[in-house]
Amino acid sequence: CVSPNDGKNYIAVTQMHMDLVALSFSCDYSRVATIQMGQGNDATQFAIPGFRNGETLPRFHQISHRIFSDGSEGDPIDGAQEMHHEIDKLHARLFKYLIDKLASYSTPEGTLLDAGVAAWTNDLGHGVSHNYQNIPWVLAGSCGGFLKQGQYVDAGNVTHNKLFNTLLTAVGVKKADGSPVDDFGDPSLAKGLIDALKA
Repeated sequence: CVSPNDGKNYIAVTQMHMDLVALSFSCDYSRVATIQMGQGNDATQFAIPGFRNGETLPRFHQISHRIFSDGSEGDPIDGAQEMHHEIDKLHARLFKYLIDKLASYSTPEGTLLDAGVAAWTNDLGHGVSHNYQNIPWVLAGSCGGFLKQGQYVDAGNVTHNKLFNTLLTAVGVKKADGSPVDDFGDPSLAKGLIDALKA
C-alpha cells in the first residue's frame, strides 16, 4: 500500500491509474473517469527527478502558501515559487501522459482522445486566497469535432455550470426533450453553453 502523501511513488501510481482509465475506455467498460491528484490541504512531499537532486520537498500545501504552515502565518519557504513551478510542470507531464495514452487507442472514428475530452484543472483559481474565479481548465480532445482545439479561450467570467453544459453536450448527453444540456447545476445560475469553445 502506498501512502497518498508519498511523493516518491506519485508519478508511477498516477500513471497506473491513467493506464487503467484508458484501458477501461478502450474496452467500453466505462466512459467517464476522474483522477484526483492530491487533496485540499495536500501533504504530498514530492521528490521530482532532476530537481534539487531529487530531494524530498516540503508539503505541497505549504509550498502553495509559500510558508511552513497550512494557515496564514509561518516561516517562509526558500524557493517555494520555484518548487511550485516544478510541481506544476510535473502535473502537466502527467496530463500529457494521459492524453498520449488515450491517443494510442484507435476507434473506427479516430483515437479515444479524438472521440472524447480529457480535462485538467485545479480546485482554486488562486491558492493563497482560495479564490474560485478564473480557474484554468486545459481540455484535450474534440469530442468528434464538437470542441475547438489548440486555442486559448477566455470565457469571460462565466460560471462553471456553462463549461459543464458545454462538455455534457459535446459528449452527446441531452435533456429529456432531446435538446442540448444547458441547465446543469443550481437553478439560479444562468443557463447556456460557452460558444467560444465550440468548433
